[in-house]
Amino acid sequence: MSPRTTPAASWPSRRVIVARYESAPLHSQIAKLIRDDIETGRLQPGDRLPTEPQLANHFGLSIAPVRQALLSLVNESYLERHQGNGTFVRTRAVAPMSMLCGLGESDAAAVPGVKFEVLSQQVKRAKEALGDLSLLGSRVFELRRLTRVGGTPVALITSYLDPLRFPGIHRLDFNDVALDTVLARSYGATLTRAVSELQLARASRDHAVLDVAPSSLLMRVTSTTYCEDGPVEYVEILCRSESFRLRFESLHRAPGLINVDFASDTLVT
Repeated sequence: MSPRTTPAASWPSRRVIVARYESAPLHSQIAKLIRDDIETGRLQPGDRLPTEPQLANHFGLSIAPVRQALLSLVNESYLERHQGNGTFVRTRAVAPMSMLCGLGESDAAAVPGVKFEVLSQQVKRAKEALGDLSLLGSRVFELRRLTRVGGTPVALITSYLDPLRFPGIHRLDFNDVALDTVLARSYGATLTRAVSELQLARASRDHAVLDVAPSSLLMRVTSTTYCEDGPVEYVEILCRSESFRLRFESLHRAPGLINVDFASDTLVT
């Protein structure tokens, strides 16, 4: 989405009060006001904010707390800055987590706007255990891809497979091709289930492709994917987490037994 060129005076449309004697710092109050307007829809993706001097005049404050508030919202991925053009509300992208790993990639690839971009693929020496994945030799195939939704980076996916089980896999093209489709078409392997764990992680310089600030929080999902005859893939998914949503359903299958099925979305602002 291209940034809008709405006149800066169109927002804020109401006079708001920033309390100098509140316990919350001035920049936190300003950030909350802007964040609330984004989350309630008063500010839409692509909207341009007034300049720092205009906001400072509106709030009756100096530029310093306004600048600090905007920087914090940029770091939280609510806003983005285009040099020479101004500060804009970031666009929002939605992608189901289950569609980001090999198990459901063919479904994801069919959704308009979803793209898989290969960053690297190589056969290398396995240096550590990879979930329940068992290797026939000492080497592993590593595939690193970036998933975008509508052009917005959503997740960094690193998949590991056994190159002896899938000979020649390092020569295949995985750009905008689903991993489950490749395994089924080239090797007759059908993915049947995945066992996953979810935790928080800190972004590093290696994760710059996700367009997040260093040390910001990411959602890290590690998963072992299975065929009928055993585990075939270990995958690490790193998702931008500023608007992560988890949904789950609990089903009572038998007396005293509850089965919980999880589904999740990543909402990237």
